[in-house]
Amino acid sequence: MQVSDVNKINMISQVNPTHDQLDYTTSNSDGNTQPGTSRKRQNSEKDDIENKKLKVTEQLQIPVMGESEKFSFSAIQNLATNITVSFNMLSDRMIQMESSIEAKISAKIESALETKVKEEVGKFKKDIQQDFDRINEKIDNVQKSYDDLAKNKDNGTINSSRAANIVIKNLEYDAREKDDNQITVHKVQALFRDGVWNCRGWSTRRNDNSTFRKLVLEHSNCDILAICESFLREEEQLCVPGYKWLGHNRTNLHRNAVRGSGGVGAFIRSELFNSFDIEIIDKSVEGILWIYFNCKYSDLTFSLGICYLPPSISTRLNDQEKFFENLLHQVYCNQLKGNTIICGDFNARCGFNTDYIEGIDDVIPRSVIDSIENHNGDLFSDFLSDVNFAMLNGRLGVNDYTYISPAGKSVVDYFCVPYEQLNRILDFKVLRMSDVIDSVNYHPESIPDHSILLCDIKCVMKQNSENYDCKVSKRIKRNTKNVPNDFLTDESVQQMVRDTITKIENFIHVDQDIQSAYNEFQELVQREMSNRLPVVKQIQNKRSKSFYKPYWNETLQKQWNTACEYEKQWLKFHGSPQRKKLMKDRYCYERKTFDKLNRKFKRKFNIQKERDLQEQLNSNCKRDFWRSI
Repeated sequence: MQVSDVNKINMISQVNPTHDQLDYTTSNSDGNTQPGTSRKRQNSEKDDIENKKLKVTEQLQIPVMGESEKFSFSAIQNLATNITVSFNMLSDRMIQMESSIEAKISAKIESALETKVKEEVGKFKKDIQQDFDRINEKIDNVQKSYDDLAKNKDNGTINSSRAANIVIKNLEYDAREKDDNQITVHKVQALFRDGVWNCRGWSTRRNDNSTFRKLVLEHSNCDILAICESFLREEEQLCVPGYKWLGHNRTNLHRNAVRGSGGVGAFIRSELFNSFDIEIIDKSVEGILWIYFNCKYSDLTFSLGICYLPPSISTRLNDQEKFFENLLHQVYCNQLKGNTIICGDFNARCGFNTDYIEGIDDVIPRSVIDSIENHNGDLFSDFLSDVNFAMLNGRLGVNDYTYISPAGKSVVDYFCVPYEQLNRILDFKVLRMSDVIDSVNYHPESIPDHSILLCDIKCVMKQNSENYDCKVSKRIKRNTKNVPNDFLTDESVQQMVRDTITKIENFIHVDQDIQSAYNEFQELVQREMSNRLPVVKQIQNKRSKSFYKPYWNETLQKQWNTACEYEKQWLKFHGSPQRKKLMKDRYCYERKTFDKLNRKFKRKFNIQKERDLQEQLNSNCKRDFWRSI
């Protein structure tokens, strides 16, 4: 204990004033405290309580305070009072704000839940209504089929040897058959599979680019596959077995351009040219190609428009408004040429824009997965409303993003048909490139970022059975593993062989027609094979695992599966934006890792192959070198 504390205790013990004898000071106008006249307080209940407290604490002695100490004490009391008032006000304000925030949050949550519940219930009602409509349609079709069967049973079967050779499903009866037996008009369902794909360049040479794209074309099994951004120059053409190419290449290129850019075209199955007259009717506008199909045996006609509109950020100058004006003019010019189909890459993000007039056009609303809109999307939606066309994306079949890359995902590729032709679309789906790669078992060096759009179209046509040849070209495979010993050795066959040899000699020496001689020999062998060799049943199995890339290993396969898995998680996620961004970053990381590993193992393989060739070339045995190459 310090000395000053001891002195204070001594002073307290010496001074013992009573409560009534304490002096109260008054302050003048200057704010200075002066000892004023002492006055006694009036007795009250509070005074009685204070007196009782003083009696209990008689031993407590209050020291005499100086003027400075009294001033400090008064200031401290005022400060404490002000602090207490401020804290009380702050507490009241906090309570008020908490109550307000809780009320607002509750209202917003209630409103959001109500909106979400209404939206989900509306979607569920629409789905149920669509299911009921489909069921009713199927019931009506079954009823009609039953009525037709009952009518045919009552009328008896048709006795016709020619009719027994051709079987046509969904055949409707025509009353004109009773009056005219020479011309019978039938309505036949013709099914076409159309597709569209922005391939980002198709090489005319035999390399990794063209090999992968040919496998994709084979996997799609399309009768007509529209191609955007073919990157062909001048009069270049693409050649794929079983298909014929009709294209419209971009002519205005920069003089320093290493490769072509833009360009549209279509692969058409070769068999279609036997039944249709196919020609290009309009390629006056860059990026737009119109192809006309006219059936040789019926009145079926339709035109296909293939379009590619560069994005607005493209370095190539383009006028989007002019593009859609030209397309609108072409649609009106071709509307009298049968059915019309428009497809392609428009780089248009339509978002929630409608392609029909609400309340007027009876069109099923589409589901939206890409809610972002851009200028091309606004123009494209207005164009579809003007020409009464509807996009298939989001209305039928499987809806998915048509552009997927580490840069993002969007819907920019479309299939469009007139409103009245929507019921003729049997199926529509979008194939991602990752799924296509897994199906064809081929991993290209550069993976395209656009998906493939496929749709099955039902075309109704009226045909004349007198002129229509219903032969279907089907390849027959025979078992040649167990050829009998008496193949081409029968006496009747021997005589046919001698006659064929004579014909071949005449064709070669007299007519100098080698092709006819070969045809005679081919017919002879085919007749004998059809009589002696059994037919092999062909089963459509999934393509087995391919080994196109010799450097492919388990590490690459594992990394590819990981990248595909993260891609699916990113595309299917519908949560918070922060979580979605993390999933996208993870997918981009895994995709870049796969690309790096792919290039790494390819370099190692090429270096090792080069070393092996060098060793074989330097060795004494040159035969191994020539065999290896």
